[in-house]
Amino acid sequence: MKMTDAVGGETGRQWEKILETAARNVRNKLDADVIVVNAAFRSDLDVDFLSSIRQYKKRNGLFLVLVTNGGEIGMAYRIAQHAREHYYKFTIFVSGSCKSAGTLCALGANEVVMGEMGELGPLDVQLGKKDDLERSSSSLALDSALQTLCKKSIEVFQSHMTEILNYGRGQISLQLAIETATKMTIGLFEPIYRQIDPITLGDTYRDMAITKYYGRLLLSQSPWRANFDDDALTQLVDGYPDHGFIIDYKEAKHKKLFKNVRQPSEEEKMLADVLNDYGRVPISDPDRRILDFLNYKYFNEFDFDEEGNVYEVDDKYDPDKVDEEDGCGDPSSTNRNRDDNDAGAGLGVDPKGFDRVNDTSYMDLEGVHNATGSEHEGADADND
Repeated sequence: MKMTDAVGGETGRQWEKILETAARNVRNKLDADVIVVNAAFRSDLDVDFLSSIRQYKKRNGLFLVLVTNGGEIGMAYRIAQHAREHYYKFTIFVSGSCKSAGTLCALGANEVVMGEMGELGPLDVQLGKKDDLERSSSSLALDSALQTLCKKSIEVFQSHMTEILNYGRGQISLQLAIETATKMTIGLFEPIYRQIDPITLGDTYRDMAITKYYGRLLLSQSPWRANFDDDALTQLVDGYPDHGFIIDYKEAKHKKLFKNVRQPSEEEKMLADVLNDYGRVPISDPDRRILDFLNYKYFNEFDFDEEGNVYEVDDKYDPDKVDEEDGCGDPSSTNRNRDDNDAGAGLGVDPKGFDRVNDTSYMDLEGVHNATGSEHEGADADND
C-alpha cells in the first residue's frame, strides 16, 4: 500500500510534493535510496522488499525508515540481509516504534539513527497466553520466574534448616535437619513447579537460541561492517526485564548497543515530520502494510506548470523504458549517483519542477502538515 492512497484530493497532492521534497533532501545528503516500511514481519514482506530494491534502486546507500511491532524473526533477518547485499551502506531510521524483530533488523544496519520518538525493544521471544488469543507474555518473564523460584527455594531451605538446628539445641543432627528441611521445601514448592510445562520451556529456550544465532550470523558474515558486538546481542536477548522495555537513543548510547548510533539531521527530522504517524505508529491491522520506495515513485504521474502547481501527465514510469534510455533502472548502473534533476528528465518529470519542489520557501509546510495529519489519521481509523 502507498501512503498517498489514504490522502486524497488537493491536500493529498500537496502532501506528495512535500514528501518528495523531504525524501529528496535525504537522498542527496546521504547518497541513499529512501524506503519506508510500516508493517509486521510476515506475509512475504521480504519478497516485496527485495522486489522493490531490484526495480527502483538507484543509489549505493539505503536509508530505511522502519516502523514495526515485530513479527517473524527469520523474515527480519532476510530483510537485513537483502539490504546488506544490495547496498554498500545500510542505515536504519528509528523514527517511532521499532520493536522485537525490528531490533534484529536494526542490528544488520551499518548505522542506526534514532529520533526523539524512536524506540527499539528487547529481542526476547513472545509466548501466547493459554485461553487468551489477544495477549502474550515475554520469554523473559518465564526465565525470570525460574530464577526467582530457584533463589527462593534455596532461601527457604536454608531458613528451615537453621531453624531446625536452633530448635533442637544440639539434639538434632545436621543430617536430620537437612532431610527435614528438604521435605518441607519440596512440599512448599512442588505445586508451583508442577505448573511449568517442560515442552513450553524447551521451545522458549530454543527460540531464544535461534534469535541469538541470527544475531551472530549478522555479526559473523560481515564483521568489518558490523555495528554491534556479542555483548550487545546478549544484552538485547537476556538483559532487559520486560518485552515492553523502551530502548531510546540515550539507552542505546549508554549500553553501547551500537557502534554507530546518532540522532537525526535536520533533513531526516523533516522527513519524519512529513511522514507523521506513518513514520511513528505501527499499523495494527496485519492485513495492511506500507512499503514505499521514495525515489521518484510519487512524481512519475505528475508535472508542474510555471507556478509550481501539479497537473497530471500521461507519461507513466516504465522501468524497462528507463533502462533503455539512460540505464538508471539497472541496479548495476554506474550512473545511479547523478543528480535527481537529470533523472527527472528520463521519467517524464520537468527538472525545473524538481528545483521548485526542493525550494520549500513557497510551500506552507506547517499548514499542509496539519491538514494531512488529520486526514490520514481519519483514513487509518476508517481502515482499522
